[in-house]
Amino acid sequence: ARLLSLGLIVAGIIGLKLSTH
Repeated sequence: ARLLSLGLIVAGIIGLKLSTH
């Protein structure tokens, strides 16, 4: 269940990086 949380956090960070690119 922790992998899901980590995946969500990573996906959020990647989304932010792509958005601010």
